Amino acid sequence: MSSSSTSSVTGVGGAMGEQQFLQLLVAQLKNQDPLSPMDNSQFVSQLAQFSALQQEQTNGATQLSLLGNDQLGLADGLVGHTVAYTTTAGGAATSDVVMGASNSSSGVQLLMQSGASVPLSSITQTY
Repeated sequence: MSSSSTSSVTGVGGAMGEQQFLQLLVAQLKNQDPLSPMDNSQFVSQLAQFSALQQEQTNGATQLSLLGNDQLGLADGLVGHTVAYTTTAGGAATSDVVMGASNSSSGVQLLMQSGASVPLSSITQTY
């Protein structure tokens, strides 16, 4: 296969996903000329790129998980304390006692004594 028919990991459509990369690699192997196979160094280079992509995805997921755990730990430390926070409707400042904390798809939420659920990012002051 000539170097002009190879594709980069990113293109006009954006980053190539894991599945698309594997499909391209398999297509290259199926369609190569048996009398002139792909250069071994090129093949190893593509596998190394794939491995690096997988490692980056794993690292990113791990970092997000750790960040969520750190924020949940911070929120747990606020339980029983009075905090000031801004509401999303109008941005008015409110004070209330934190009764609990949970991790949701929208981030860490604090359960207030009044029954309100407040994002950790809305806390402006602790007492």
